[in-house]
Amino acid sequence: MIEAKGVVRTWGLRLWRGGRFGVLLVAYAAWMSWAGRGLERPARVRRLARLQREGSRRLCRAAGYRIEVVGDVVVPEDARVLVIANHIGVLDPFIVASVFPVAWVAKSEIATWPVFGWVARCVGILFAHREQRMRTGELVDGIRERMDDGVPVAVFPEGTTSNGHALLPFKTGGFAALTDGVAESAPAGLVVPAYFHAIEVDGRPATVESREWATWSSPEGMWANLHRMLPHRVSFRMRIGAPVPAAGHTRKSLADASQAAMQALFEAERVELAPHPAKRIV
Repeated sequence: MIEAKGVVRTWGLRLWRGGRFGVLLVAYAAWMSWAGRGLERPARVRRLARLQREGSRRLCRAAGYRIEVVGDVVVPEDARVLVIANHIGVLDPFIVASVFPVAWVAKSEIATWPVFGWVARCVGILFAHREQRMRTGELVDGIRERMDDGVPVAVFPEGTTSNGHALLPFKTGGFAALTDGVAESAPAGLVVPAYFHAIEVDGRPATVESREWATWSSPEGMWANLHRMLPHRVSFRMRIGAPVPAAGHTRKSLADASQAAMQALFEAERVELAPHPAKRIV
């Protein structure tokens, strides 16, 4: 009887959170697709970034996610800013966008995903065509355009999700927007590293094992991961590091310096699973 009640409760939470999240996601995407009409591009992309942050906070709450932040959300208005984050789950873009008002770069395959592809197009995601090298310049130009419009651009430089035990090698493509062919008169370029992971699962302090459980790693599919995670409440802590100046770097050396900065955040979070003074965001 107790086991049956547990199954009923789990499915009830799954249906409630999944339904609420789905309704909010569709409403959020529809609103985003309409909200920027009639505005010139700089004003439109800045407004969409602000709306995306508000919508992402609501979506995180609907999914049972809570996010705390350690460090300052530094987004200078007079600089080109690239926000980089580790990648551990399906809903990571919403976690990062709940903290930073950003435009996103994502792999082009997402455009074909059910629901999420439509949402990505509505919010103006920049798609990286990793198998089409000829389109790399087009992506870099798009990133710079967003930055020059006053909107930070966010990327997952690892390129894919992992179980969170270690950072994967950074891909250099996104960093090119701050290094390749940049004029001396261009605004300063900064990379802002952000590392996050679970600190509580269903109200219990996270362990190494429960942190791995709260990730999305192959061969589990996207929908299977959502199905598994929705009944549970997960609290994340995001550590934001000091910005890494792009001046004097090649794309490779900037990627290396940024990975070193992210690794320092990773080490600090890995050894500290206990609660930490933080600012509650969601």
